[in-house]
Amino acid sequence: MNINEYRAQFAAYNSALELARYRRHVGSEPEYGIDQVRADHADLFSASALADLNLISTNYRQKPKAPECADFCKQRSLNMLRIRSTRRAENSHIANHRCV
Repeated sequence: MNINEYRAQFAAYNSALELARYRRHVGSEPEYGIDQVRADHADLFSASALADLNLISTNYRQKPKAPECADFCKQRSLNMLRIRSTRRAENSHIANHRCV
């Protein structure tokens, strides 16, 4: 399955669905055209399409992170710890100086 092609087809489905709802809302169509839209795009929700999407999702989640991403995450964690310790030091300094 080509995920980019699926996304384009799904975007077309969403657009057609919203157009059908809008036409019904403004009164230009006496009935919702949703059943026809769903029938036209039924292949998006077939068992094989959903199985392919599930497989793509599983493979994506299991993909190892790039080393630069891990380094970035470590650096960010260290920065957050530095900020917290600085704030704690500032708060304890303020608490120790009471005005009399």
